[in-house]
Amino acid sequence: MDALDDTFAVERSDAYPNRCAFWVAESAPKFSRRIREREQRPLILTGHGLSLRVDKGSLLVRDGHTHFPQKQREWRFFNGALDIPPSIVVIDGSGDITMDAIDWLARHRVPLIRIRWDGQFSSIVTSGGQAAAACKVQWQEQTRSNPRARLKFAVDLIRQKANNTLVTLEQYLPPSAFRDKACKNITIRAELLKCRPPRTFAHFLGIEGSIAADYFRVWSGLSIKWKPLKRYPIPSDWNTYRSRVALRHGIRLRNDGGGYNRGATHPVNAMLNYAYAALIAQTQLRLIVEGSWVPCGRERSQD
Repeated sequence: MDALDDTFAVERSDAYPNRCAFWVAESAPKFSRRIREREQRPLILTGHGLSLRVDKGSLLVRDGHTHFPQKQREWRFFNGALDIPPSIVVIDGSGDITMDAIDWLARHRVPLIRIRWDGQFSSIVTSGGQAAAACKVQWQEQTRSNPRARLKFAVDLIRQKANNTLVTLEQYLPPSAFRDKACKNITIRAELLKCRPPRTFAHFLGIEGSIAADYFRVWSGLSIKWKPLKRYPIPSDWNTYRSRVALRHGIRLRNDGGGYNRGATHPVNAMLNYAYAALIAQTQLRLIVEGSWVPCGRERSQD
């Protein structure tokens, strides 16, 4: 780890606008819509100074500024056109929207969804009262009310997690006895999830916990390189990674970035907490955009 080199790289005058331009390009659709097809992708806005207003009967949308220099993006949607997005999502940012624009969106049944910077749902403007897809909400309700369906859905997710864990171990971690043993154990548990899936959530959680324990146990054999130690000394336990436990506080850290994980005393755990929190925000954004998120009190359910 070379924190100083990273700091100097960020401080360059062109680093931030280049990074912003990169992510703006990444967010652009990779495939164009066919002329006779209705638009399927939502329009996502962010930045400062964005606006939605009606101009000569059409909806004029301007994206916000996120960095300088930047060319402001603009869209014009005509009544009944096929390129009208199914929804408009505003991620953080600031700007204005006129009453005429709200009426225009309502007539075309285009929900306007506002999300906070951390991925949490903020508000929605729509004629129907919600932006979630009815078929997806129905599936969620049916799955929640059926314990077997819930367990099957969870088992399928953890099987995917186990397979992805094996890929990470084999491609990104150096060979060692710890890695070989972890790969063997995780492979066995992934096969058990497929051939003999657990019948209870307690058994299921035990398997998931064992997979995570095997994975992080491999990390304990890795040494961490620091520069320059003479100017910036570090605690001795920072030379290696041990576990998802704040050793100096005795606090066990959750692996999902939520709840009581803010007491990290090891830099690797702090980075994991940040990555998990970013992943949670990205997942919530995707659920909202795809119409799978119901903005009500049940969104914080622990199911």
